[in-house]
Amino acid sequence: MIDDPLTPLTTLSPGWDGHHAPPPDEIAIAAARAFLEALGRLLPGRAPRVAPRVVGGLTVTVRGIDRNRVAVAEFLNDGTATVLFSDGLTEPSGRMLGEGESFAGLVGEIGAYLGLETEARTDG
Repeated sequence: MIDDPLTPLTTLSPGWDGHHAPPPDEIAIAAARAFLEALGRLLPGRAPRVAPRVVGGLTVTVRGIDRNRVAVAEFLNDGTATVLFSDGLTEPSGRMLGEGESFAGLVGEIGAYLGLETEARTDG
């Protein structure tokens, strides 16, 4: 990964939002980094949006080809992770990621939902 979108998040201080928001911790950043690496391998060329969460942690947003479909993965400081799928028209659906769940499998699920082709690579 040439430009690491997580690097700026590692320097946030408590209260970065002007109130009391905790910065993303090492657990959330490590999980997001592993997810972004799987995303880069299996959905190359996607430019996800990475942002801190005021509840502690961060989100990674990936848009589909039609730009209406979106998948948002959340990695929280308490170690929990969720993914939300939305098309902007129907009720969003989401689920928690299971402990030890493969990010490659999740990226495949995201790619299918967003109408994106996933690469068959599992190396790296």
